[in-house]
Amino acid sequence: MVNPGYAFGTVVPDQPGIPSPELNASGIADGVIGMKIGLIGAPSLNIAEFAKHAPAFSLMGYFRLWYSGNYNSEQLLNMGTNRFTFEFGFPMSMPLYKSDRHTL
Repeated sequence: MVNPGYAFGTVVPDQPGIPSPELNASGIADGVIGMKIGLIGAPSLNIAEFAKHAPAFSLMGYFRLWYSGNYNSEQLLNMGTNRFTFEFGFPMSMPLYKSDRHTL
C-alpha cells in the first residue's frame, strides 16, 4: 500500500509574542506490504462455494512489513516516521455454533 499525501498545520504557542509557524509536508506517508496464507481449514473457494461452506476451524499465517515514507529530520512535520517494523502471526477462526442455514 502506497500512501501519497499532504499535511499542513499551524502551531499556536501558549506564550504571547511568539510567532505561529505554519508547517506543511508532502510526499509518501508510511505504507505496508502484507501477505496472508491459509494453512489449515481455509480452502480456496469461489463465491457460491463459500456461501455453502460450513464454518470450521481455520488457521492462517500472515506477515506485514511497515516501511517509512518521506522523512526529513530538519522538518518538524513529516509524512513518514523514519521506522521500519514488521509483524507476523498465526490468526485462527473457530465457529461458536453450528447451523444448517446457509447464505444462499
